[in-house]
Amino acid sequence: MRIGIVSAVSSTPTPDREKELVDRGEEGRAWSTRDRYESYLSHWIEPRWRDANLHDIKTPMVEEWLSKLQRQAKKHHELGFLK
Repeated sequence: MRIGIVSAVSSTPTPDREKELVDRGEEGRAWSTRDRYESYLSHWIEPRWRDANLHDIKTPMVEEWLSKLQRQAKKHHELGFLK
C-alpha cells in the first residue's frame, strides 16, 4: 500500500488574496493552508516517504526523521540562512 499523500492536496493555487481568504474548498481549509500543506508534502514528506510502504513506517522512524529536520533547520538558522 503506497501512501499516496500528494494526491490528497489540491494543486490549483490562485493569486487572488481575497479568494485565498474566502475559499473554504477542501475540508473547509483556506487556500493558503492547502498551499502550505502542499509545500510541506512536496519539499519534505514526499521526498523522504515516497517509496515507503505505509505498513513499514513506524513511529521511531518518523521521530528520527523529524529530529533530523529540526537539526538541519537549527544549523541553517545558526549559519544565517533563516532570519
